[in-house]
Amino acid sequence: MDEFQVDPQMRAANARNEEILRALGTPPPGIEGARQQAALARQWWNEGGPSVAQVRNAVVPGPFREIPVRLYVARQQPAPLPAFVYFHGGGWRVGSPASNDRQLRELAN
Repeated sequence: MDEFQVDPQMRAANARNEEILRALGTPPPGIEGARQQAALARQWWNEGGPSVAQVRNAVVPGPFREIPVRLYVARQQPAPLPAFVYFHGGGWRVGSPASNDRQLRELAN
């Protein structure tokens, strides 16, 4: 069976992510430590990228607590505006609405 081929850009991104995680070292104990480590690891990935017309934080009701959400409005706004919903499947433990900020600004535009 042929070895799974990974795009060179994805291979480089994975290598950079591993480099970032090694530089950060072991996270502080507990879920708060894991959240702090994840936020630090995402800083490099969220640098730069496009601006958007608006970023709005809100909450939606959930079965046990309010769930933080983030709305991105593209720079160019055709009428009517289309919508794209991104659900991050990270276990809902360590990420935040800011975890994939650059990626979502790019998608919004």
